[in-house]
Amino acid sequence: MSELAARADSIVVGTLTRSFIEEAADEEGVSDLVSRVADFKVSKWLKGDGPTSIPIAELQLNLAEDEAATLEGDGDYVLFLEKNTVRGAVRYNLVGGVGAYRIGADGALKRTEKAMDTFPASYGSLSELDVAVAKAPTKWTEFP
Repeated sequence: MSELAARADSIVVGTLTRSFIEEAADEEGVSDLVSRVADFKVSKWLKGDGPTSIPIAELQLNLAEDEAATLEGDGDYVLFLEKNTVRGAVRYNLVGGVGAYRIGADGALKRTEKAMDTFPASYGSLSELDVAVAKAPTKWTEFP
């Protein structure tokens, strides 16, 4: 958890508020790289600070289907994000394509992907995650 929290510029709790739209993912808008972008309504900032609505971008990579995080509009999430700018517009991307936890009806958090890394697959509650984030370094100093 320390690495994921430290790599994230922001950690937010909230809900997707509209469907994804596709846009070019590169600065010039000419490559075949595509991003899916949707608005995310932030109910709480666990790390960082910002507006109550932010644009979340999912980069469409050629990874195995279950190795990259996926977000659907019918649930609440905790997202570990990196802030970027593409063609002058702010975009928040999931750290390394992972770092999305869906909040279940019972309050438990479960990752949306099955990537082969060391990040926790689940947390019992948002409070448990909040404690882990508070103990994590604020910046990642290791070379990725």
